[in-house]
Amino acid sequence: MQALVEPLISELLEDDPGMAGLIGQFVDKLPAMIAELGALHAQAAWPALGDRLHDLKGLGGGYGYHQLSEVAILMEADLRNAKYEQIPVRVESLQQLLHRIQLGLESTGS
Repeated sequence: MQALVEPLISELLEDDPGMAGLIGQFVDKLPAMIAELGALHAQAAWPALGDRLHDLKGLGGGYGYHQLSEVAILMEADLRNAKYEQIPVRVESLQQLLHRIQLGLESTGS
């Protein structure tokens, strides 16, 4: 039996439903952002990966998805400590968060 996936709703959306359009635009860009992280890892493009992680860390919190920021922080630490093998694991965590975020938008009708 598959575990139930809990929707993840932006804290901003909970505070201000009028932010739905802006949050939706951000969520629409997330799949490409996450894919880029995986591609940069595959290319061993560490400086560019660090830049994108820094961006995701700020954007996640800025759009009310602190869980994204938390994973980006862990990835930055992995990068700093040359634990490159952890990056794909973290990218998978971001994919799972993305799924929950998309479910959260659907559940709010956004």
